[in-house]
Amino acid sequence: DAFAAEGLNVWWDTALRSGEAYDEVTEAALRAAKAVVVLWSPRSVVSRWVRAEATIADRCKTLVPVTIEPCERPIMFELTQTAELSHWMGDAADKAWQAFLSDVRRFVGREAASSARAAEVAATPAASANEGEGESIIPAVAILPIATRLGDVDEDAGFAADLTDELLVALSNIDLFRILPGAMSPIWQSKMADLRPLARDLAARYILDGTLRRAGSEFRVAIKLVEGATGKVTWSQKFSRPLAQLDDIPDALAGEIASQTNDKLHWLEFEQAAGKTRDLTAWDHFTRSVKGCMGTTSDSVETAIAEGRLAVALAPHFSLAHATLGLAFGVSACFFGDRDGAKANEGRKHINAALGADSVSTIVLTSVATASSYLGDPATALRLLERVRSINPDTPAVHFHLAVAHLFSGQLADAVNECDLHIQTATSEAMHGWSYAYRSEAHYLAGDIDRATEAVEHALHFMLNGSHCLLWHAALAGLRGKDTEALPSLRRLRQLEPRVTVDIWLDALARLLMADKTKSAEAQAAFARVWAEVEGER
Repeated sequence: DAFAAEGLNVWWDTALRSGEAYDEVTEAALRAAKAVVVLWSPRSVVSRWVRAEATIADRCKTLVPVTIEPCERPIMFELTQTAELSHWMGDAADKAWQAFLSDVRRFVGREAASSARAAEVAATPAASANEGEGESIIPAVAILPIATRLGDVDEDAGFAADLTDELLVALSNIDLFRILPGAMSPIWQSKMADLRPLARDLAARYILDGTLRRAGSEFRVAIKLVEGATGKVTWSQKFSRPLAQLDDIPDALAGEIASQTNDKLHWLEFEQAAGKTRDLTAWDHFTRSVKGCMGTTSDSVETAIAEGRLAVALAPHFSLAHATLGLAFGVSACFFGDRDGAKANEGRKHINAALGADSVSTIVLTSVATASSYLGDPATALRLLERVRSINPDTPAVHFHLAVAHLFSGQLADAVNECDLHIQTATSEAMHGWSYAYRSEAHYLAGDIDRATEAVEHALHFMLNGSHCLLWHAALAGLRGKDTEALPSLRRLRQLEPRVTVDIWLDALARLLMADKTKSAEAQAAFARVWAEVEGER
């Protein structure tokens, strides 16, 4: 009303679109507008649709954001100048309103950016925080509508549209990459041999493309992930389901596709960041830090800390980097010694910085939760993970982080259950070894040493060179009186970690088994005994 009173032509979509298809009319209006006013509130910041629409406006250089209620803005918009109108009740003479109105008028009246500048922005797949106000650190992935080649056009096209919608939601919930539904525009509806123009138009690093077709009694969805800059297909996969289930499975199938796509995107970014030797961005350092946290030795954790520090130095408000750095310090303090508390204190500092910058991102919350568990505060971890479940209950990673929190809290049955759910739902085997190791420790604390032994053997299969796994396998063998079974693991552990002393390993066991001090002391005594045998070999 206030805009209209000032003579501005206002288009406002008042329809709620939760769970609906991305509205082409809305997108057309967004792209045609000279100014797009985004209202940030506690509700809008957690809306995937609002984030998607704000992203389109940002790419079109028409974004004029304003806070109408106190809230933490999404990380991708933290660097955009944002007006503050939480107090405003419609007074046309209010100075803050007048300043905001002036900003809107400037957007409406300005000339469009030059085509050369537009091309320059579109050609940049991901900008670091120090490369320009309003540009995002996080790479974008554009989703093309799933095309159909099936027989019954109405029925099958409807299924393809439903699957596309569910896939958008599932990928958006992963929260590490920016998901762009801008590729849903009618101009991109037809499949193109060369997807590079689309990538340039949307400034997307990757494009996810899919087709649906019948094959006998099954339907098959073929998915391919295309690198935006080169047009090269970096990954493809086929998913099959019985035709009889056509109406029942878009949600589950979308979740499976999203999980596998997420795994592949991670490894592509790991490879790219690892291969760079200069001009590293905050995102590159963050990616290297994540890879280090997924490692299994003290060297990999130290790499995670070093790279995380570089990331936050370049982008001080980058919540994901702070969260990962907090996790790296937590892992280091828990497994590799922190007698003076310096690592724990620095970890807590970055945990607070992460939550201060973004308290709604699921990946921020899960990383902070597990860091809290490692730093001896599983109660906080469980509170944060309950918040994650309310936002995004179906992500496999949530099960892993809950397993850690339950183990450290002494909720052993819940820990085993969450480990099992993570193993069943996570498509990547990279973290399966951790889940089996934690399940083994939960079984031991619950008094079931046989199931603990079975689980740790599975863990060794996935993490033969994992310090945590080797440590626990040796301790458990000692507890069972099977010292000869412990010796190969101990020899390998000493080879991997020549600088880590027995006292540090005993501290690690105390932290891992903190839920039961008696059983923890028994495990430490068993490990010290078999360690002494290996010491005698030298």
